[in-house]
Amino acid sequence: MSATRGRSRIDGRGDSFANAHRSLGADYYMNDFDVLVGSLDFAKHTEDRLFAEYEPDPVRNKNNPIRQFGTIALFDRKSHWGACSLNIATKYQLHICRALSELQPVPVRFFWVVEIELDHFGFLGGGYAMQEVSTTTGERLECRTLPLDGSLWSKIWEEVGLYGNRTRLREWLRSTSPEQFRAERQKSLFT
Repeated sequence: MSATRGRSRIDGRGDSFANAHRSLGADYYMNDFDVLVGSLDFAKHTEDRLFAEYEPDPVRNKNNPIRQFGTIALFDRKSHWGACSLNIATKYQLHICRALSELQPVPVRFFWVVEIELDHFGFLGGGYAMQEVSTTTGERLECRTLPLDGSLWSKIWEEVGLYGNRTRLREWLRSTSPEQFRAERQKSLFT
């Protein structure tokens, strides 16, 4: 990983998918969502982890105690393909995507991510299979192979539309004032 593209964890630990995601650069924010929803113990024992990739409002607001965010995608990191099912937890995650999508102009996307030993051509080297799941139907959509080391991730993010979604969210966050965000949230709460 290039030192100019992203920052590494201070403690040198972390999930291998999240560490490879850092190759996209410092502007590609990601959070280990399991910590937020209180299932750290579950994730620790199953290797299943939920990550959220997001975009914060402009840096000029960095000292504000309340910030606005756009969510690009949720990534449910699974230890094996057998764990990729439309169980109640996945249905809840798809619900989170739909609920967050109502708060922003770009829909939140959902992906299962499974570490693999062979790429889809059968070559050794491994990486991740990234399977998109429709947040409205639960249907499995396109599946991509990501290199283990994070190389080519920028190209793949662009090809699947995540880069474009990030750009649209960034523009929306820059063009919307905090007062407009509050008014939109209040309106959506009462309609």
